[in-house]
Amino acid sequence: MFSSIADLPNETLLIIFSYLGSHCFLNTSQVCKRWRQLTRIGHVLASHIKSHILEPGREDGFLDLLANEHSDYNIYNFYQYLLRQKSIGLEFFLKYHIDGSEWLRRHPHFECSTHSNDGKTYVVMYRDPRTLPFPVRTIRVYQFKLERLRLAYSFVLATSTDRRATKVVLSRDCQSLAIAYQIGYVEVYKLSALDDEPQIKSHFPTPDPPELTCVFAKQYPSSIHSLAISCKAEMLVLGSQRLGGLLAIDLKTGTELDLPHYRLDLEVALEAQDRALLLRGWHETIVIRSLAVDDDDEGDRESVWEYFHALIMIHESCYVPLEKAVAVQGGQYFVGIRTVDGTGGQGAGGRHQLKLVYDQADGDFRWPNKEIETDDNDDEELGNDDSVGKVLVDLPNSNPNMYRFIISESTSKMLVAWQHSVRLISLNDEWMKALTKHGITDPPATDKTFENCRQKIIEKELEQSQAPCLSRKFPFNLWTQHIEDIWFIEEDAVVVEYSDNICVFKISNQPERAKCMMFNNIGEVVDA
Repeated sequence: MFSSIADLPNETLLIIFSYLGSHCFLNTSQVCKRWRQLTRIGHVLASHIKSHILEPGREDGFLDLLANEHSDYNIYNFYQYLLRQKSIGLEFFLKYHIDGSEWLRRHPHFECSTHSNDGKTYVVMYRDPRTLPFPVRTIRVYQFKLERLRLAYSFVLATSTDRRATKVVLSRDCQSLAIAYQIGYVEVYKLSALDDEPQIKSHFPTPDPPELTCVFAKQYPSSIHSLAISCKAEMLVLGSQRLGGLLAIDLKTGTELDLPHYRLDLEVALEAQDRALLLRGWHETIVIRSLAVDDDDEGDRESVWEYFHALIMIHESCYVPLEKAVAVQGGQYFVGIRTVDGTGGQGAGGRHQLKLVYDQADGDFRWPNKEIETDDNDDEELGNDDSVGKVLVDLPNSNPNMYRFIISESTSKMLVAWQHSVRLISLNDEWMKALTKHGITDPPATDKTFENCRQKIIEKELEQSQAPCLSRKFPFNLWTQHIEDIWFIEEDAVVVEYSDNICVFKISNQPERAKCMMFNNIGEVVDA
């Protein structure tokens, strides 16, 4: 008889190890020297990779790249590559939960909220209707930390309008705030630089509170559904539900410029460090940006208004066949939703895919290895070609509003959330560089080093319709309630805003005890 598991023969241990998932297998290899040696045997690793790491039906051919190399060392290097790319060993853990049932969207005075591009600044607006005809508004600015949410500033304004605020946006530098009110009224405020440390630590105000100065206010003919503001409050872009309702405004001079478009549902966004203006609509996104490579320092560039004014006047823009597109890697790549086999978009039906397209700086967006011959007047055919772009993940056949995808500030990670599962996708520089040069240079066929094997793995990923080794699916459900918003605050931390609470999740291999917090009467976050 065996008195302990250490007395079991190697053959029996290997049978037990074959049933372990990727996370448990990784932990098993760190128990003792004997188990580490057993889990590093080439055929054992290969069997584990096929059974528990590579997704069935999509990645079975990847180990064929190592068919001529039976070295345990190369198999182990491939295993390490998969551990990094697929985030094996990492899980979603709740870091802290903030009960906002009395102070978030269900509060009777709540108007709207927003967050900065890096996700670390969170702004909430409240309106007290009891002070009519000039209602008093409270703007609270929070700083997201991995440990907790802190109240940084609290502004009290006596605004000149009694209309309800419908939209608020922050600039990339967090020093400009644009607010849209009902029936077309817009205000722009300049904020002082937001410090990391909170300026309100008690019930008493700070001796030198930051200033909130109104620099622009104007009434427009129709309701505004979309806003974007550049750094240093140089340019404001707004979209309203009327023909010709897309405007770019120079906030220094008040000059207005119509944006050429033909649709009423376009939403505006400034991305790629305010060098790309995206007009997002159903099935397509129009990108206004210079096709020339811009390597100048940000301090030496022309103003944002001058830059876009020149582009709009010469109609320099591109068409991306994606819905809800987001710029990646400085505007050279775009990620968005593509609907195939159905109408999709604003209605149900159809099959949805999350795609990545590459800008070849000639106005056409295509997959670099796909040679698509089109005439000058064949843009519509290019836009409807489902072969254009790289499929990152197939989304479930449901309403497209029932999944969210977000990209970290460094554009190195993407998170796709839908009901009952979450997928984390790596958009690292190594894969992007391989994508750019793929189809132009082939690696030497005689080189048998692991670096060449890894390059072959990447190129095989590019040739297929999926990018399997660069993503991992977590059986984790973020949709316990309706998600109002979701964003990264760090490369490994995600904020999920629900209607009455906020949850911060940590992507880690070390579970921690989750904290419960709540808002007090003056908006500070305290332990529950």
